[in-house]
Amino acid sequence: MSEALGVPDATASAPLQGVVVLDLGQIYCGPYCGFLLARLGAEVIKVEPPSGELTRHRSAPGVEPVALTLLNTNKAGIRLDLKTAEGKAILRSLVARADILVETFAAGVMERLGVGYDELKLVNPRLIYASATGFGREGPYSKMSAMDLTVQAMTGVLDSNGFAEAPPVKAGVAVADFAGGTHLAAGIMAALFQRTTTGLGQRVEVSMQDAVLPYLTSNISGYLTAGPSHPARTGNQHGSLSVSPYNVYPAADGFVAILCAADRHWRRLCDLMGCHDLANDPRFVAMTARAQHNDEVDVLVTSWAQTMAPATRYHPNLGSHARRPEARGAPGGPGSHSRRSANREGSRFGSPLREQCEKEPASPPVAGGQNGEDLLVDQGSRNLAGPFGTAIGWCDSTTARRTWRPDHRSPTVERARPVHVPVRA
Repeated sequence: MSEALGVPDATASAPLQGVVVLDLGQIYCGPYCGFLLARLGAEVIKVEPPSGELTRHRSAPGVEPVALTLLNTNKAGIRLDLKTAEGKAILRSLVARADILVETFAAGVMERLGVGYDELKLVNPRLIYASATGFGREGPYSKMSAMDLTVQAMTGVLDSNGFAEAPPVKAGVAVADFAGGTHLAAGIMAALFQRTTTGLGQRVEVSMQDAVLPYLTSNISGYLTAGPSHPARTGNQHGSLSVSPYNVYPAADGFVAILCAADRHWRRLCDLMGCHDLANDPRFVAMTARAQHNDEVDVLVTSWAQTMAPATRYHPNLGSHARRPEARGAPGGPGSHSRRSANREGSRFGSPLREQCEKEPASPPVAGGQNGEDLLVDQGSRNLAGPFGTAIGWCDSTTARRTWRPDHRSPTVERARPVHVPVRA
């Protein structure tokens, strides 16, 4: 970004082209935030400890974990020991030329290392320092360690998941981690925009607990409406039990998800089921009535769903299948298994964001040094083989450090001391 004007380059081909991000996040929350910024065109540098971030240890030695690959495309990478004076000095030199720093350490860790926001804003007043914690920097739980599972437990996600007669079950996906990463990226965008007016950076904070709580809107609504009689867990039914039908129904060779968010959807579903009289039945004509007779609705839909052929079910819109092309608008889905998603997506994610601009596609995982000029180029030792768009070499001999001019687009090279970290075989 232009230091003189504080506004993005009008010729940029991607929204965040020229923005430099230091991604110190680990596992999912921080890396996903960095992933979103990278897909918007930012130059993201992943900063790991000497032993590598925690996700690296989830596979056999020498094998890159798929999760690491999925969330770190389009990034460069470096490992720094922030417990050493040299590691801190290198981080500060990178901060001086960066726009954004993302970190997900426990509250107070960066401050104890001497590289917290108060220290780094002296190095670069324009720095946007973004941090995600489990429960915030202040308050009774601020010192508690947090992972996705513990945040699910503390917020009530775990208690709301599963069936009423069974114990609590965690969400099958890492909802707290990705909610935190998504909200953190949104906060960064707001701070980046405000910087165009003020010329100054700021601290951006996200508590994963706060990010997750709105996801419980249906469950909280049901409790506040019905009181203690409302079940904590509603299985595959709507969290507030106010939408009917809304369930995952057994079919001839699997399961199918069907819901009717409006009365017109119910009428179309009745047409599909061949039960035209049910559309005007007083028990089912309105959403509130169907919710009161939800068990009866489920029996009716189940009896029909069990007769559905796979070709009939496999449509985003149950009304669009060949047998009844005129009946449209009853939402349903084939209950796609995560394995099917993996087969479709392969080993990298596409961007969930769509911008009306020309962007480069996601760079595939490559070994360090393959993409030419590295951020830290080791002239005589082995390079880090990381799953990122470019990689930063392990440095135990004479090195050259890449630096950015004020517009962050034209790199120059200056001599630098080596980074004293082990060389990986």
